[in-house]
Amino acid sequence: MRLHTEELSWAQLYTQVTPFEGLTPAQLNSIRAKGQALHRWFHKHFYLHCAINLAVIVFLLAADCVTLLWLPAWLLGARAPDSWSVIVASGLLVGSARGWLMYSLVQYSLHEGAAHRIIFPPRGRISRRLHRLSVNLCRLGGADPVDFAQNHRSHHAYFGTERDGEFLNFGLCSKGT
Repeated sequence: MRLHTEELSWAQLYTQVTPFEGLTPAQLNSIRAKGQALHRWFHKHFYLHCAINLAVIVFLLAADCVTLLWLPAWLLGARAPDSWSVIVASGLLVGSARGWLMYSLVQYSLHEGAAHRIIFPPRGRISRRLHRLSVNLCRLGGADPVDFAQNHRSHHAYFGTERDGEFLNFGLCSKGT
């Protein structure tokens, strides 16, 4: 884990000016109860859970295919050459859509697949292969699932502290933590 002390000090100064409102015990209990109910559902409906995740992955890959192969042809068509502004606008639209789809696939694969191992929990021969596939989909976007999974554990264990493996939450740190 790389600790950027200068950025940490900036985040700590920011929290002094902008206080963060914490959760009440009732809110925490509600979140905990909902999490436990979802965990029970997950164990009770394993195959449905896997089918839903397969549908999400197929949707993201199919949408990416449509975005790359059909959307440019639909936007530009086979007619006379378009003006440069139409071509640039089409490129921005296609590029933005593809970026969002790839970001979604990479983050889904990294967080749910590699770090939490819940896209296809590796229980049997088929689910182990699907798990391996789901974990490595993030490599399409240049992400490393092994490194992310190792560092993400500290994020949950030390959330919002200097030992948190993901700097995004350091904005909630105070000088004493």
